[in-house]
Amino acid sequence: RTEIVETVKRIAERYQAEDFSIFLTGRPVILKDHLAQIERNLPVTIAGTTIGILVLMFLIFRRVIPVILTLSVVMLSLVSVFGIMSILNIPIRTSTQVFPPIILAAGICDAIHLFTIFFQQFKQHADKKRALAYAMRHSGLAMLFTSLTTMGGFLAFVASDLVGIIELGISAAIGVLLALIYTYLLIPAVLALVPISSPKRARASLSSLTEGFWEKNI
Repeated sequence: RTEIVETVKRIAERYQAEDFSIFLTGRPVILKDHLAQIERNLPVTIAGTTIGILVLMFLIFRRVIPVILTLSVVMLSLVSVFGIMSILNIPIRTSTQVFPPIILAAGICDAIHLFTIFFQQFKQHADKKRALAYAMRHSGLAMLFTSLTTMGGFLAFVASDLVGIIELGISAAIGVLLALIYTYLLIPAVLALVPISSPKRARASLSSLTEGFWEKNI
């Protein structure tokens, strides 16, 4: 389709004149231009969304390590999904362009759940291993079930008659699964290895402020 449109454009340019204008229209031309806009705007959208969410995460936890780990999980998930899409010959089209924000949401939500419980326990006991073990026991199963139900919802798209919807369901389901796997494997391992400042020296974070609000009002 792209080659045909480009060929027609080159032929039309030969006969363009000041008093004779040729305009191309039709479904193939519109789809080609639309896909070109998607390819230009998708990296900007992903970068802007990711930066905005990571800034909010820094305001919530007031630490750099959650931001770095969350960014790593999200980027690894996106790169992996794009690679798998290439292997499966799934192109970037109008329907599949919406899956990157889905993966961003899945990866960031998993990370926030884990970090919130971890830092709450670390603040109470100042024991990193104990806090990490509690966070995985408390949030690990919930993240698994949440991801599985989300994957099931997207895999239901496979029953559609539209190829684009099927590809969206497959891509989004794979992305949610990869985000969960990277969260399980990367975040606990790095938290166990890197030094984390004592809760006594840590500055007040948005999560601690909201925690105090609920303790006073419930």
